[in-house]
Amino acid sequence: MTGRLIAPDQVRPRPVQTRDTPAGRRWQVKWRIESNDRTRAFKSRQAAVAFHAELVAATTGRGREMFDADTSLPASWNPEPKAEDFTFLDVAITTVERLWDHWGSKNRMGRVESLAQLVVYATTAEHPDRQMLRRLVRNHVLTGPGAAKPLVPMRLPRKSEYSVADLEKALRWLERHSQRIVGLDDVTALEKLLEDASRSVVDGRTLGRSSCDRARGSASLAFDEAVRMKVFQANPVRALPRRGRTKTTEVEPALLPTPDEAAALVDALSTISDSAVRLYRAFFTVMWTCGTRPSELYGLRAGPHIVLPVEPGAWGSMVVSEPLVGSSRRWTDDGDSREMRPGLKSRSDGSTRMILLPPPAVRELRAHLERTQPAPGELVFRNNNGKPLDQSVVGRIWRKCRTRACDGQFTLTVYQLRHTAASTMLRAGVPVARAAQQLGNSVPVFLRTYARIMSDDDTQFMRQMDAALGSAESGDSDDVGPTEEAPAA
Repeated sequence: MTGRLIAPDQVRPRPVQTRDTPAGRRWQVKWRIESNDRTRAFKSRQAAVAFHAELVAATTGRGREMFDADTSLPASWNPEPKAEDFTFLDVAITTVERLWDHWGSKNRMGRVESLAQLVVYATTAEHPDRQMLRRLVRNHVLTGPGAAKPLVPMRLPRKSEYSVADLEKALRWLERHSQRIVGLDDVTALEKLLEDASRSVVDGRTLGRSSCDRARGSASLAFDEAVRMKVFQANPVRALPRRGRTKTTEVEPALLPTPDEAAALVDALSTISDSAVRLYRAFFTVMWTCGTRPSELYGLRAGPHIVLPVEPGAWGSMVVSEPLVGSSRRWTDDGDSREMRPGLKSRSDGSTRMILLPPPAVRELRAHLERTQPAPGELVFRNNNGKPLDQSVVGRIWRKCRTRACDGQFTLTVYQLRHTAASTMLRAGVPVARAAQQLGNSVPVFLRTYARIMSDDDTQFMRQMDAALGSAESGDSDDVGPTEEAPAA
């Protein structure tokens, strides 16, 4: 079983026919499903007519329902599947269908990518073209709720084009060779699957740590689904020890620019074009001074929640609420390449956060609003056509700034500009809880991310230790211990 369903409008029942055979007269019911013909013979006319009537009812009127691709019959006619009948492909499809609406567009993309990688390796034989098979699973099998996406000719980089017939053949191969889920709870088999999935299907090289961790997380989701389907009593992935190096989220202080260097990087916009200064100067300035996420600025809208005092040196504030995340039309619900999240990252829907704006951010943001004049409710940061900023274009402009300022010594991305804000806050002595609130992190996440910045000030460490050790050496202590009396003469 694969779980692939076919819409009832792809099924065409034909009238009952009679056929004389050596064993006697038979009544045949024929129907076409997609491009395949199916036949079932009956010994009595009454049984054939009854079967034909049920088949017609399943394709027309209120009784319409999806057909199973394996049996070519209405899905409700199938017997309850047994645990040992489920394959890893079945579980992956069910996992995506159940969790699709709970995932954001970027999470959908990452999960489907890693599940497709696992599906390709969870087979009883090796397919001759795993790259094509992975693309097939990604684009046409793990497509979320509803009918499967129709097959279309596909071309892979540096390879010839694959016809629909080639893809149908590969899909049938996968349905036959997908490994039974009940055999994958073994520690050895599960470790081998995760080890195989950590290699590229193109050249066999080992993927990055984040890709490996995402594959393990997606495998855990699939086995959670198998537990929900009562195939297993517990998720075997959770009991599997992690091997290899541990992924670190700590920020390296030496890779971050100082405030003067960050300002120089932003000033490099003037060497690109006047349009770059007009569109991106305020964007980059707010990021490195306030610690906002790019998506929060992409989705920032004009209104009274942005307070920008006109007094020199005054601080302002703004409230962010609906980040605009760049994605792909393939993964969004409305087919747009961007998705507006209903709440902040790792927060509930409707969540908001107030961000304090230091004077440089107030000055640049006020100048930007005076130039662009957005109406209340319109996006603050837009391109020359009035559309949201394109994430790839912003990244390209920032890379030019990096190469034209500070001798090209910095490699930080647009997102990592917020780390500069965190570093500046910590070195200035801002309490950890307040800095975490400004960046939209919990205190544990903030400490885990910026621990090295908090501990790299050797000068302060030595000064504090000198004060403590010097006090001990001078004997200026209130605690005076007992003294030994001299013996009597």
